[in-house]
Amino acid sequence: MKLDDWIQEKGLLKTFFAKEIGISRVYMSNIITGAYIPSRAIAIKIDKYTKGEVTKEEILFPQD
Repeated sequence: MKLDDWIQEKGLLKTFFAKEIGISRVYMSNIITGAYIPSRAIAIKIDKYTKGEVTKEEILFPQD
């Protein structure tokens, strides 16, 4: 599942989610748009926070 879809499905604010995993809202937006590929550590945090619904592989190797 795409991170943006997961955040919307859960009814979260992107600012809240970014704070929960320890990154800025701007950095979060850049991950979502594909402008940046995050570090492995951030990808793992996203995977854990979403309980595997958004995997670290989906974050590190996004598909269009």
